[in-house]
Amino acid sequence: MPGCTMAIELATPISQLFDDPEIAARIASASACLECREQSLGSALPRQYLFHSEANIIHPWDESRKRQLADAFELKRELRLVSFHAACNCDRPSVDSGMFRPGGRRLTREEMLQAAVDNTAWLRGALPPGALIAVENNNYFPTQAYQTVTDGDFLTELTERTGCRLLLDVAHAMITAHNTDRRFEEYISTLPLARTVQLHICEPELRPGPMAADAHRCPGQDMDVQAVALARALPVQYVSVEYYKDAELLIDSLLRYKGLLS
Repeated sequence: MPGCTMAIELATPISQLFDDPEIAARIASASACLECREQSLGSALPRQYLFHSEANIIHPWDESRKRQLADAFELKRELRLVSFHAACNCDRPSVDSGMFRPGGRRLTREEMLQAAVDNTAWLRGALPPGALIAVENNNYFPTQAYQTVTDGDFLTELTERTGCRLLLDVAHAMITAHNTDRRFEEYISTLPLARTVQLHICEPELRPGPMAADAHRCPGQDMDVQAVALARALPVQYVSVEYYKDAELLIDSLLRYKGLLS
């Protein structure tokens, strides 16, 4: 893996924990910057340098989607990085027990890659100059909706053809490895790690047996070790703790990572 000497910033997602102004100020103080989501576009907190969108970059975007994104970019003029999902391979999936199920039309590999190329080209004209674009790896579950989109060679070709960076969701990668009966190190070695710009970290539920789940628990010691090793080995600029349940635990995690990554 390529090493990295760039300073790493904690970019904390704005969540319901920010509803209390005093708590929001404490979380922001423990963070270098903040990551906005669609549900937090109304926030006026400073240093919202990242935007993580629910938009699926491998699906064609209509004018309505482009207008939604353009409006978001207009609100957040300091954006340095925007990231998108490569969530599923069909255009109208259903969700059952936290998993996508096939629905609508299944897109081919080439259709998804071309959609990513087209969407990225549009983004470069809509974003502030210099803003980076990233795609997040999804977790794999054993339904037809996840075929192709979590494959390392697909994500590698996507980043090569678009110039996008990788948002490496460590828990998603752990779940994919578990649910496909592979070692974590084996799976992530197939991803475009040299393009990694951000880590999302939380503790997944790696259940005994065939199915792991994205539990978004507070990172523990094992995740600390894994995340720090990845952050030091890869060209990571931002690390985001995706934990949304207890503000004190989140603040403790942020202060811990501030020390670990310094």
